[in-house]
Amino acid sequence: TDTPLSPQELAQKGLIQIPMLVGGLVPVVNLPGVASNKLVLDGATLADIMLGRINTWNDPALAKLNPGLNLPAKPIVRVVREDSSGSTEGFTRYLALSSSRFKQTVGESKKPTWPGKVIEAKGNDGVVDAMRDQSGSITYVSYDRVAKDQLIAVKLVNPTGRAVAASEEGFKEAILGSDVYRQGDDSASLLNVARKEAWPITLTSYVLLDTRPKDKVAANWSAHYVYWCFMHGDDLTRGTGFAPLPSRVQAKLVARLTQIHGPDGEVPKFIQP
Repeated sequence: TDTPLSPQELAQKGLIQIPMLVGGLVPVVNLPGVASNKLVLDGATLADIMLGRINTWNDPALAKLNPGLNLPAKPIVRVVREDSSGSTEGFTRYLALSSSRFKQTVGESKKPTWPGKVIEAKGNDGVVDAMRDQSGSITYVSYDRVAKDQLIAVKLVNPTGRAVAASEEGFKEAILGSDVYRQGDDSASLLNVARKEAWPITLTSYVLLDTRPKDKVAANWSAHYVYWCFMHGDDLTRGTGFAPLPSRVQAKLVARLTQIHGPDGEVPKFIQP
């Protein structure tokens, strides 16, 4: 999940929550004549686009943010996820933070009701394909898809007033400016962190593990896999579009694995030969 569960939800469902890595969501467009990371948006303007309040690319609000950029007089076509999605929840959470109008009208949701006419598509592949088929379109994808699919990314203005492009360094900056780093709170938000190069739509991805698994062997290997990721996985994330968690956060998470107890009451053997 990209949205952390509360301690009450975890207790009710009998789960532990382990943050694994950090990534980001990126608005991407199909806009003839506009190259990647040339179009600049801020959170409030992006929210108005997704609300259907700004519906042409040469709108004065967009022109003001993009002096010198030749924006076409084309309709804006919104492409959104048809399926329930943690990415959509993270995206709407950012828009709700950026716009009180969006918060009141749409709010945070894995499957929101979008105002007006939108194109719906299933999964990341679906929205990318739909966007490519529709000139003048905009959608949102995980950062790792931008390079993989050669998409036209949008810059966003972060709380410092700086227009930044999404990057692994931008995710790390968001971590360093948040309570994830300052207080070791792994469930703290990484959205809209006020740090110079921080990417505004940065999210932590979590795995959820059963605290009372019935299969001892599966519990052992699942816990071992998570432990191995903490010990060896950071190098593997470099260049993939994700960033590792700070080591000070990872160090305390190993103890969380001891909250798992198999059918015989034993803690899984997460340190395997």
